[in-house]
Amino acid sequence: MINTIKSIRNMRNKLFYKYLPLVVLFIFGGCKDDKEADLTWLTNPGEKMELTVSATDIELDRDRPNDVALSFDWTPAREMPEDYVISYVTKIDIEGHEFESCVRVDEDYGVFNKSYTTEELQLLLVDKWGQSYSKVVPVQFRVIAKWEGGPRYAMPEVRTVTVNVRPYRPLVWEADRIVLSGTSTDNDKLVMSKTVENEFQYAFVQDLVQGEMGITLETEQGDTYIQLAEGVDNWVDGEEVDVVLGDEPAMLNLPKDGEYRVILNTETRKLKIYSPDKKLEPYKAHFVDKLDGWHDVDVTNLWAYGDITKWGNDLKGGGFKPSLADPQLLVGKISWTSAWGGGSDKKENGKFVLDVPHFEGGYPGGPHFSWCLVPVIPDDILALDKSDSRWKYKQELKLNTWTPIHAESEAREQYREAMFTWYMRPLLTIVDLRNMQIYMSEY
Repeated sequence: MINTIKSIRNMRNKLFYKYLPLVVLFIFGGCKDDKEADLTWLTNPGEKMELTVSATDIELDRDRPNDVALSFDWTPAREMPEDYVISYVTKIDIEGHEFESCVRVDEDYGVFNKSYTTEELQLLLVDKWGQSYSKVVPVQFRVIAKWEGGPRYAMPEVRTVTVNVRPYRPLVWEADRIVLSGTSTDNDKLVMSKTVENEFQYAFVQDLVQGEMGITLETEQGDTYIQLAEGVDNWVDGEEVDVVLGDEPAMLNLPKDGEYRVILNTETRKLKIYSPDKKLEPYKAHFVDKLDGWHDVDVTNLWAYGDITKWGNDLKGGGFKPSLADPQLLVGKISWTSAWGGGSDKKENGKFVLDVPHFEGGYPGGPHFSWCLVPVIPDDILALDKSDSRWKYKQELKLNTWTPIHAESEAREQYREAMFTWYMRPLLTIVDLRNMQIYMSEY
Protein backbone atom coordinates (compact mmCIF):
# COMPACT_ATOMS: atom_id res chain seq x y z
CA MET A 1 0.00 0.00 0.00
CA ILE A 2 2.83 2.33 0.94
CA ASN A 3 4.64 1.57 -2.33
CA THR A 4 1.51 2.42 -4.31
CA ILE A 5 1.20 5.86 -2.64
CA LYS A 6 4.88 6.65 -3.36
CA SER A 7 4.39 5.66 -6.99
CA ILE A 8 1.44 8.07 -7.38
CA ARG A 9 3.42 10.93 -5.83
CA ASN A 10 6.36 10.34 -8.17
CA MET A 11 4.11 10.32 -11.20
CA ARG A 12 2.41 13.62 -10.10
CA ASN A 13 5.78 15.35 -9.64
CA LYS A 14 7.00 14.16 -13.06
CA LEU A 15 3.86 15.51 -14.77
CA PHE A 16 4.20 18.91 -12.96
CA TYR A 17 7.81 19.44 -14.05
CA LYS A 18 7.08 18.12 -17.53
CA TYR A 19 4.41 20.74 -18.22
CA LEU A 20 5.94 23.60 -16.15
CA PRO A 21 7.62 25.17 -19.23
CA LEU A 22 4.24 25.31 -20.97
CA VAL A 23 2.65 27.03 -17.96
CA VAL A 24 5.46 29.57 -17.78
CA LEU A 25 5.25 30.14 -21.53
CA PHE A 26 1.50 30.75 -21.23
CA ILE A 27 1.94 33.22 -18.38
CA PHE A 28 4.75 35.18 -20.00
CA GLY A 29 3.06 34.96 -23.34
CA GLY A 30 0.02 36.63 -21.79
CA CYS A 31 2.23 39.35 -20.33
CA LYS A 32 3.82 39.87 -23.70
CA ASP A 33 0.40 40.30 -25.32
CA ASP A 34 -0.52 42.92 -22.67
CA LYS A 35 2.75 44.71 -23.30
CA GLU A 36 2.11 44.73 -27.01
CA ALA A 37 -1.32 46.33 -26.22
CA ASP A 38 0.65 49.21 -24.58
CA LEU A 39 -1.31 50.34 -21.54
CA THR A 40 1.27 52.92 -20.51
CA TRP A 41 -1.36 55.63 -21.22
CA LEU A 42 -3.20 54.21 -18.21
CA THR A 43 -0.42 53.11 -15.84
CA ASN A 44 1.99 55.99 -16.57
CA PRO A 45 0.04 58.70 -18.37
CA GLY A 46 2.92 61.13 -19.02
CA GLU A 47 1.03 64.43 -18.72
CA LYS A 48 1.61 66.93 -21.51
CA MET A 49 -0.51 70.00 -20.75
CA GLU A 50 1.27 73.25 -19.87
CA LEU A 51 -0.34 76.48 -18.64
CA THR A 52 1.12 79.95 -19.15
CA VAL A 53 -0.13 83.42 -18.21
CA SER A 54 0.44 86.80 -19.83
CA ALA A 55 1.62 88.39 -16.55
CA THR A 56 1.97 87.42 -12.90
CA ASP A 57 1.41 90.92 -11.47
CA ILE A 58 -1.06 93.39 -12.98
CA GLU A 59 -2.84 96.60 -12.02
CA LEU A 60 -6.21 97.19 -13.64
CA ASP A 61 -6.60 100.40 -15.64
CA ARG A 62 -9.88 102.21 -15.04
CA ASP A 63 -9.55 104.08 -18.33
CA ARG A 64 -9.40 100.87 -20.41
CA PRO A 65 -12.34 98.77 -19.22
CA ASN A 66 -12.66 96.76 -22.45
CA ASP A 67 -8.99 95.95 -22.92
CA VAL A 68 -7.76 92.41 -22.25
CA ALA A 69 -5.99 92.61 -18.91
CA LEU A 70 -5.07 88.96 -18.43
CA SER A 71 -4.73 86.01 -20.77
CA PHE A 72 -4.13 82.32 -20.09
CA ASP A 73 -2.91 79.78 -22.65
CA TRP A 74 -2.54 76.04 -22.35
CA THR A 75 -1.21 73.30 -24.59
CA PRO A 76 -3.20 70.16 -25.47
CA ALA A 77 -3.17 67.35 -22.91
CA ARG A 78 -1.77 63.90 -23.64
CA GLU A 79 -3.18 61.75 -26.41
CA MET A 80 -5.61 58.98 -25.51
CA PRO A 81 -7.22 56.11 -27.45
CA GLU A 82 -10.00 57.10 -29.85
CA ASP A 83 -12.80 55.90 -27.57
CA TYR A 84 -11.94 58.67 -25.05
CA VAL A 85 -13.42 62.16 -25.55
CA ILE A 86 -11.49 65.08 -24.06
CA SER A 87 -12.89 68.36 -22.74
CA TYR A 88 -11.38 71.34 -20.92
CA VAL A 89 -12.78 73.17 -17.90
CA THR A 90 -11.49 76.50 -16.57
CA LYS A 91 -11.97 77.96 -13.10
CA ILE A 92 -11.02 81.30 -11.56
CA ASP A 93 -11.19 82.23 -7.88
CA ILE A 94 -9.41 83.99 -5.02
CA GLU A 95 -6.39 82.14 -3.66
CA GLY A 96 -7.38 80.31 -0.50
CA HIS A 97 -11.02 79.83 -1.50
CA GLU A 98 -10.19 76.33 -2.82
CA PHE A 99 -12.30 77.20 -5.90
CA GLU A 100 -15.47 77.00 -3.80
CA SER A 101 -16.60 80.44 -5.06
CA CYS A 102 -15.13 80.08 -8.54
CA VAL A 103 -16.47 80.98 -11.96
CA ARG A 104 -16.47 77.72 -13.91
CA VAL A 105 -16.60 77.46 -17.70
CA ASP A 106 -16.77 74.36 -19.92
CA GLU A 107 -14.63 75.50 -22.82
CA ASP A 108 -15.53 74.78 -26.44
CA TYR A 109 -13.70 72.03 -28.30
CA GLY A 110 -10.36 73.19 -29.66
CA VAL A 111 -10.14 76.27 -27.39
CA PHE A 112 -6.80 76.66 -25.60
CA ASN A 113 -7.03 80.26 -24.39
CA LYS A 114 -9.00 82.24 -21.80
CA SER A 115 -8.90 86.03 -21.53
CA TYR A 116 -10.42 88.52 -19.11
CA THR A 117 -10.97 92.22 -19.72
CA THR A 118 -10.28 94.89 -17.13
CA GLU A 119 -13.99 95.31 -16.42
CA GLU A 120 -14.57 91.56 -16.09
CA LEU A 121 -11.79 91.21 -13.52
CA GLN A 122 -12.92 94.32 -11.64
CA LEU A 123 -16.48 92.98 -11.34
CA LEU A 124 -15.22 89.59 -10.18
CA LEU A 125 -12.88 91.04 -7.57
CA VAL A 126 -15.16 93.74 -6.16
CA ASP A 127 -18.74 92.61 -6.77
CA LYS A 128 -18.47 88.82 -6.65
CA TRP A 129 -15.64 88.31 -4.16
CA GLY A 130 -15.97 91.55 -2.18
CA GLN A 131 -12.32 92.57 -2.40
CA SER A 132 -10.98 95.96 -1.39
CA TYR A 133 -9.91 98.49 -4.00
CA SER A 134 -6.74 99.26 -2.07
CA LYS A 135 -5.20 95.78 -1.87
CA VAL A 136 -3.45 93.41 -4.24
CA VAL A 137 -5.51 90.24 -4.59
CA PRO A 138 -3.97 86.82 -5.42
CA VAL A 139 -6.18 85.26 -8.09
CA GLN A 140 -5.91 81.59 -9.07
CA PHE A 141 -6.73 80.25 -12.52
CA ARG A 142 -7.07 76.54 -13.13
CA VAL A 143 -7.53 74.47 -16.29
CA ILE A 144 -8.60 70.82 -16.14
CA ALA A 145 -8.34 68.37 -19.01
CA LYS A 146 -10.67 65.42 -18.47
CA TRP A 147 -11.82 62.43 -20.48
CA GLU A 148 -15.11 60.61 -20.85
CA GLY A 149 -15.80 57.26 -22.46
CA GLY A 150 -13.33 54.42 -22.74
CA PRO A 151 -13.23 51.23 -20.69
CA ARG A 152 -11.19 52.63 -17.76
CA TYR A 153 -11.02 55.83 -15.71
CA ALA A 154 -8.46 58.30 -17.08
CA MET A 155 -6.69 60.59 -14.65
CA PRO A 156 -7.34 64.26 -15.55
CA GLU A 157 -4.55 66.75 -16.05
CA VAL A 158 -4.76 69.83 -13.82
CA ARG A 159 -2.71 73.02 -14.03
CA THR A 160 -3.01 76.07 -11.74
CA VAL A 161 -1.34 79.47 -11.77
CA THR A 162 -1.58 82.46 -9.42
CA VAL A 163 -1.67 86.10 -10.52
CA ASN A 164 -1.52 89.16 -8.25
CA VAL A 165 -4.19 91.65 -9.35
CA ARG A 166 -4.78 95.16 -8.01
CA PRO A 167 -8.30 96.47 -8.72
CA TYR A 168 -8.66 100.05 -9.85
CA ARG A 169 -10.16 102.69 -7.62
CA PRO A 170 -13.44 104.00 -9.02
CA LEU A 171 -13.96 107.70 -9.49
CA VAL A 172 -15.26 108.72 -6.10
CA TRP A 173 -16.37 112.02 -4.71
CA GLU A 174 -13.48 113.56 -2.83
CA ALA A 175 -14.08 115.74 0.21
CA ASP A 176 -12.11 117.12 3.12
CA ARG A 177 -15.27 116.66 5.13
CA ILE A 178 -18.97 116.06 4.55
CA VAL A 179 -21.43 118.08 6.61
CA LEU A 180 -25.16 118.27 7.23
CA SER A 181 -26.76 121.68 7.73
CA GLY A 182 -30.11 123.42 7.55
CA THR A 183 -33.06 124.23 9.75
CA SER A 184 -33.15 120.60 10.93
CA THR A 185 -29.67 121.06 12.44
CA ASP A 186 -30.45 124.54 13.85
CA ASN A 187 -28.16 125.70 11.02
CA ASP A 188 -25.17 124.06 12.69
CA LYS A 189 -22.71 122.14 10.53
CA LEU A 190 -22.79 118.53 11.68
CA VAL A 191 -19.89 116.41 10.36
CA MET A 192 -20.46 112.92 8.95
CA SER A 193 -17.90 110.25 9.92
CA LYS A 194 -16.17 107.74 7.64
CA THR A 195 -17.12 104.19 8.63
CA VAL A 196 -14.43 101.71 9.66
CA GLU A 197 -15.77 98.96 7.41
CA ASN A 198 -15.94 101.01 4.19
CA GLU A 199 -13.57 103.84 3.32
CA PHE A 200 -16.09 105.29 0.86
CA GLN A 201 -19.03 105.31 3.24
CA TYR A 202 -19.94 108.17 5.60
CA ALA A 203 -22.57 108.01 8.30
CA PHE A 204 -24.24 110.20 10.91
CA VAL A 205 -26.65 109.43 13.76
CA GLN A 206 -28.23 112.12 15.90
CA ASP A 207 -31.51 113.72 16.91
CA LEU A 208 -32.65 116.33 14.41
CA VAL A 209 -35.72 118.56 14.33
CA GLN A 210 -38.42 118.88 11.71
CA GLY A 211 -37.26 121.05 8.84
CA GLU A 212 -34.81 120.95 5.94
CA MET A 213 -31.37 119.41 5.68
CA GLY A 214 -28.68 119.69 3.01
CA ILE A 215 -25.49 117.66 2.52
CA THR A 216 -22.30 119.49 1.52
CA LEU A 217 -18.95 118.10 0.36
CA GLU A 218 -16.30 120.58 1.41
CA THR A 219 -12.92 120.77 -0.38
CA GLU A 220 -10.15 123.34 -0.73
CA GLN A 221 -11.36 123.96 -4.27
CA GLY A 222 -14.87 124.80 -3.09
CA ASP A 223 -18.11 123.18 -1.97
CA THR A 224 -20.40 120.87 -3.90
CA TYR A 225 -23.82 119.63 -2.86
CA ILE A 226 -25.69 116.35 -2.81
CA GLN A 227 -28.77 116.41 -5.04
CA LEU A 228 -31.32 113.71 -5.82
CA ALA A 229 -30.62 112.09 -9.18
CA GLU A 230 -32.89 112.61 -12.16
CA GLY A 231 -36.12 110.68 -11.72
CA VAL A 232 -35.79 110.53 -7.90
CA ASP A 233 -38.50 112.74 -6.36
CA ASN A 234 -37.63 112.28 -2.67
CA TRP A 235 -35.63 110.20 -0.25
CA VAL A 236 -37.29 106.94 0.82
CA ASP A 237 -37.20 105.95 4.48
CA GLY A 238 -34.65 103.16 5.00
CA GLU A 239 -33.93 102.68 1.29
CA GLU A 240 -31.06 103.71 -0.97
CA VAL A 241 -31.66 106.39 -3.59
CA ASP A 242 -29.37 107.65 -6.35
CA VAL A 243 -27.75 111.03 -5.86
CA VAL A 244 -25.53 113.35 -7.88
CA LEU A 245 -23.25 116.32 -7.16
CA GLY A 246 -24.39 119.83 -7.99
CA ASP A 247 -23.17 123.39 -7.64
CA GLU A 248 -26.26 124.60 -5.80
CA PRO A 249 -27.53 123.49 -2.36
CA ALA A 250 -30.44 121.06 -2.40
CA MET A 251 -32.54 120.64 0.71
CA LEU A 252 -34.22 117.44 1.92
CA ASN A 253 -37.35 117.62 4.03
CA LEU A 254 -37.30 115.90 7.43
CA PRO A 255 -40.94 115.47 8.51
CA LYS A 256 -40.58 115.11 12.30
CA ASP A 257 -38.29 115.48 15.29
CA GLY A 258 -36.23 112.48 16.39
CA GLU A 259 -33.22 110.32 15.63
CA TYR A 260 -32.07 110.25 12.01
CA ARG A 261 -29.39 107.99 10.55
CA VAL A 262 -27.86 109.36 7.33
CA ILE A 263 -25.55 107.17 5.20
CA LEU A 264 -23.75 108.40 2.08
CA ASN A 265 -21.61 106.19 -0.17
CA THR A 266 -19.29 108.35 -2.28
CA GLU A 267 -18.34 105.43 -4.50
CA THR A 268 -21.74 103.97 -5.38
CA ARG A 269 -23.32 107.45 -5.10
CA LYS A 270 -26.18 106.23 -2.95
CA LEU A 271 -27.91 107.97 -0.07
CA LYS A 272 -29.92 106.22 2.65
CA ILE A 273 -31.79 107.93 5.47
CA TYR A 274 -33.55 106.27 8.39
CA SER A 275 -36.22 108.41 10.08
CA PRO A 276 -37.41 107.99 13.69
CA ASP A 277 -40.13 105.70 12.29
CA LYS A 278 -37.46 103.20 11.18
CA LYS A 279 -34.92 103.65 13.92
CA LEU A 280 -32.28 100.92 13.88
CA GLU A 281 -31.81 99.12 17.19
CA PRO A 282 -28.91 96.96 18.46
CA TYR A 283 -29.21 93.19 18.29
CA LYS A 284 -30.58 91.68 21.50
CA ALA A 285 -29.18 88.41 22.82
CA HIS A 286 -31.92 86.40 24.54
CA PHE A 287 -30.52 83.76 26.90
CA VAL A 288 -30.98 82.03 30.22
CA ASP A 289 -28.53 82.30 33.11
CA LYS A 290 -27.35 79.52 35.40
CA LEU A 291 -30.33 80.12 37.69
CA ASP A 292 -32.78 79.72 34.80
CA GLY A 293 -33.49 83.42 34.57
CA TRP A 294 -33.95 84.82 31.06
CA HIS A 295 -32.27 88.03 29.93
CA ASP A 296 -32.20 90.32 26.91
CA VAL A 297 -28.89 92.10 26.41
CA ASP A 298 -27.90 94.59 23.69
CA VAL A 299 -24.94 93.11 21.81
CA THR A 300 -22.46 95.95 21.32
CA ASN A 301 -19.20 94.02 21.74
CA LEU A 302 -17.95 90.44 21.45
CA TRP A 303 -15.11 88.32 22.80
CA ALA A 304 -13.49 85.12 21.56
CA TYR A 305 -13.40 81.99 23.72
CA GLY A 306 -12.34 78.36 23.26
CA ASP A 307 -9.01 76.88 22.19
CA ILE A 308 -7.90 80.48 21.61
CA THR A 309 -8.11 81.09 25.38
CA LYS A 310 -7.12 77.57 26.48
CA TRP A 311 -10.76 77.40 27.59
CA GLY A 312 -9.98 79.92 30.30
CA ASN A 313 -11.75 83.18 31.12
CA ASP A 314 -8.99 85.42 29.76
CA LEU A 315 -11.11 86.33 26.76
CA LYS A 316 -9.68 87.58 23.46
CA GLY A 317 -10.92 90.45 21.33
CA GLY A 318 -13.42 92.82 22.87
CA GLY A 319 -12.50 95.51 20.35
CA PHE A 320 -15.78 95.60 18.44
CA LYS A 321 -17.96 98.68 18.07
CA PRO A 322 -21.35 99.11 16.40
CA SER A 323 -21.07 100.66 12.95
CA LEU A 324 -22.57 104.11 12.46
CA ALA A 325 -24.31 102.66 9.41
CA ASP A 326 -26.04 99.89 11.37
CA PRO A 327 -25.86 99.11 15.12
CA GLN A 328 -26.19 95.40 14.32
CA LEU A 329 -22.95 95.54 12.34
CA LEU A 330 -20.10 95.08 14.83
CA VAL A 331 -16.72 96.15 13.47
CA GLY A 332 -13.24 95.88 14.94
CA LYS A 333 -9.63 96.10 13.82
CA ILE A 334 -8.37 93.39 16.14
CA SER A 335 -4.93 91.84 16.58
CA TRP A 336 -5.97 88.25 17.24
CA THR A 337 -3.60 86.20 19.39
CA SER A 338 -3.76 82.71 20.85
CA ALA A 339 -3.11 81.86 24.48
CA TRP A 340 -0.95 79.06 23.07
CA GLY A 341 1.32 81.54 21.26
CA GLY A 342 2.40 81.24 17.64
CA GLY A 343 3.02 83.56 14.69
CA SER A 344 0.80 85.22 12.11
CA ASP A 345 0.46 82.01 10.11
CA LYS A 346 -1.08 80.20 13.07
CA LYS A 347 -4.80 79.43 13.03
CA GLU A 348 -6.79 78.90 16.20
CA ASN A 349 -10.27 77.69 17.15
CA GLY A 350 -12.83 79.74 19.00
CA LYS A 351 -16.36 81.11 19.18
CA PHE A 352 -17.73 84.53 20.02
CA VAL A 353 -19.41 85.18 23.37
CA LEU A 354 -20.70 87.95 25.64
CA ASP A 355 -18.86 89.02 28.78
CA VAL A 356 -21.71 89.32 31.28
CA PRO A 357 -20.45 87.88 34.58
CA HIS A 358 -23.12 89.74 36.55
CA PHE A 359 -25.69 87.33 35.10
CA GLU A 360 -23.82 84.19 36.12
CA GLY A 361 -25.65 83.79 39.42
CA GLY A 362 -23.13 82.23 41.78
CA TYR A 363 -20.50 81.81 39.06
CA PRO A 364 -18.74 85.21 39.02
CA GLY A 365 -15.75 86.21 36.98
CA GLY A 366 -16.50 84.43 33.73
CA PRO A 367 -18.32 84.99 30.45
CA HIS A 368 -21.78 83.67 29.82
CA PHE A 369 -21.64 80.84 27.33
CA SER A 370 -25.27 79.91 26.87
CA TRP A 371 -25.41 82.63 24.18
CA CYS A 372 -22.66 82.40 21.60
CA LEU A 373 -21.95 82.89 17.92
CA VAL A 374 -20.88 79.62 16.31
CA PRO A 375 -20.82 78.02 12.85
CA VAL A 376 -23.99 76.90 11.13
CA ILE A 377 -23.76 73.14 11.67
CA PRO A 378 -24.86 71.06 8.62
CA ASP A 379 -27.74 68.66 9.16
CA ASP A 380 -25.60 65.58 8.51
CA ILE A 381 -23.19 66.68 11.28
CA LEU A 382 -26.06 67.36 13.68
CA ALA A 383 -27.24 63.79 13.10
CA LEU A 384 -23.91 62.26 14.15
CA ASP A 385 -23.36 60.42 17.39
CA LYS A 386 -21.24 62.26 19.93
CA SER A 387 -18.59 59.52 19.67
CA ASP A 388 -17.93 60.52 16.04
CA SER A 389 -14.88 62.81 15.74
CA ARG A 390 -16.79 65.08 13.35
CA TRP A 391 -19.44 65.80 16.00
CA LYS A 392 -17.33 68.73 17.26
CA TYR A 393 -17.82 70.86 14.18
CA LYS A 394 -15.26 73.44 13.03
CA GLN A 395 -15.71 76.04 10.28
CA GLU A 396 -12.77 77.89 8.78
CA LEU A 397 -13.20 81.66 8.40
CA LYS A 398 -11.57 82.35 5.06
CA LEU A 399 -10.23 85.82 4.49
CA ASN A 400 -12.24 88.22 2.34
CA THR A 401 -15.28 85.95 2.45
CA TRP A 402 -18.63 86.28 4.20
CA THR A 403 -19.37 83.16 6.27
CA PRO A 404 -22.79 82.33 7.78
CA ILE A 405 -23.03 82.25 11.59
CA HIS A 406 -25.53 80.93 14.13
CA ALA A 407 -26.59 82.64 17.37
CA GLU A 408 -27.10 79.87 19.92
CA SER A 409 -29.17 80.75 22.98
CA GLU A 410 -30.42 77.35 24.14
CA ALA A 411 -27.04 76.02 25.28
CA ARG A 412 -27.34 72.87 23.18
CA GLU A 413 -24.19 70.84 23.70
CA GLN A 414 -23.18 70.35 20.09
CA TYR A 415 -23.45 74.07 19.39
CA ARG A 416 -21.48 74.89 22.54
CA GLU A 417 -18.68 72.66 21.23
CA ALA A 418 -18.71 74.09 17.67
CA MET A 419 -16.00 76.61 16.82
CA PHE A 420 -14.60 78.77 14.05
CA THR A 421 -10.98 78.59 12.89
CA TRP A 422 -9.15 81.76 11.83
CA TYR A 423 -5.72 83.38 11.53
CA MET A 424 -4.02 84.85 14.60
CA ARG A 425 -3.01 88.18 13.11
CA PRO A 426 -4.38 91.75 12.81
CA LEU A 427 -7.71 91.44 11.00
CA LEU A 428 -10.60 93.72 10.19
CA THR A 429 -13.42 91.66 11.66
CA ILE A 430 -17.06 92.42 10.83
CA VAL A 431 -19.93 90.58 12.51
CA ASP A 432 -23.23 91.26 10.75
CA LEU A 433 -25.91 90.29 13.27
CA ARG A 434 -28.71 91.51 11.04
CA ASN A 435 -27.84 89.04 8.30
CA MET A 436 -26.00 86.53 10.52
CA GLN A 437 -22.63 86.45 8.79
CA ILE A 438 -18.99 87.23 9.58
CA TYR A 439 -16.17 88.67 7.49
CA MET A 440 -12.41 88.93 8.06
CA SER A 441 -9.71 90.65 6.03
CA GLU A 442 -6.22 91.99 6.59
CA TYR A 443 -5.74 95.71 7.13
